[in-house]
Amino acid sequence: MRVFSSAGILFIAEGRSGSDMGQDKRRFQRFMRDIGVEICSENEAGSHEAGLVDVCRDGMGFYSRSPLEAGKRFAFKLELPDGFCRGVAHICWVQPHHLGWRCGARILQARNGDLRRLKLFLEPGAFDTLRLFDRVLWVAAAATALFVFLSRY
Repeated sequence: MRVFSSAGILFIAEGRSGSDMGQDKRRFQRFMRDIGVEICSENEAGSHEAGLVDVCRDGMGFYSRSPLEAGKRFAFKLELPDGFCRGVAHICWVQPHHLGWRCGARILQARNGDLRRLKLFLEPGAFDTLRLFDRVLWVAAAATALFVFLSRY
């Protein structure tokens, strides 16, 4: 067992080599956002709300009242300002917490439109191909309207 700290947080790692301890394996930046998340695990009949800790384009951290197992899949629904992001995620890790369980999950499946909505919510200034095509269409429409207007006079 090794103990180390980073940014004032104490970490205890078991069974990990010193070379990979403390390395962040995330592909995307995590954001602290105040949005609702509803989860439904494989062994539950209904869904329940969870407390979102952080979220990124391919994962999330949350608190759950119900016990969840690492390695299991669950359905989720994130409540974004302009709609929902629904999909299936994989629980990567679970730790006991005074609020229940703290979990980390990777998003496995979601519709492209939902992932786009999540990306634009988290990173409003991010490059988006559809936004680019929308602008090109607006410019083409304006140019066509101007051409029609000027050709009549």
